[in-house]
Amino acid sequence: MLPDINLLPKYKKERSFSYMIFLGGLALAILLTGYLIYQYIQLKDEIQVAAVQQEELTSEKEALEEQAKIQEADLPVLMEEAVSYAEQHVIPTSRLIDQLMGFLPERAYISQYHYFDGKAVIETHFETMTEASSYVAKLDASDFTKNVKVNHINTFEPEAPADENEETETIEMSLFQLLPRYQVTYSFDMNASQLKEGTKEHE
Repeated sequence: MLPDINLLPKYKKERSFSYMIFLGGLALAILLTGYLIYQYIQLKDEIQVAAVQQEELTSEKEALEEQAKIQEADLPVLMEEAVSYAEQHVIPTSRLIDQLMGFLPERAYISQYHYFDGKAVIETHFETMTEASSYVAKLDASDFTKNVKVNHINTFEPEAPADENEETETIEMSLFQLLPRYQVTYSFDMNASQLKEGTKEHE
């Protein structure tokens, strides 16, 4: 029987193993380099986008500052225009109300008062139709009112107190509460120019 003699050198296997390690390291290095290049490109794109956004924000900020300067310069003019508009469109009604109250007879009163856009509606209570007629005549003659109209006339009897034993201040007041009365609704246009002129004269 012949002896098994291996005359091939062993270093070839070691060399093959080292070569595999080298190839693996090279592949890993290539992958790592590719990843770093990809990250660099991504970061570069993000930096460019951020730079564009910063430029846009800077431009917007400058535009807002310029607009604020313009508005600040125009503020006195705008305030003057607002005051002028208010003076032209706001009607001083205190003088009118004083006059409406002054036209009332002794035991009459205004129960409601509304005004909008230069027009007024008042609801009044009178003891007699003569007083209601006299009141509309005074309204028609006033410089503060125009186009006076009588919208409604109703009669009503005030209800007596629920408690018959309730004390009243005077007998006259009791009679005043129980007498039939007239509820009259008037409407008219306010004479804005006369109201403003009258207000200026009493300032």
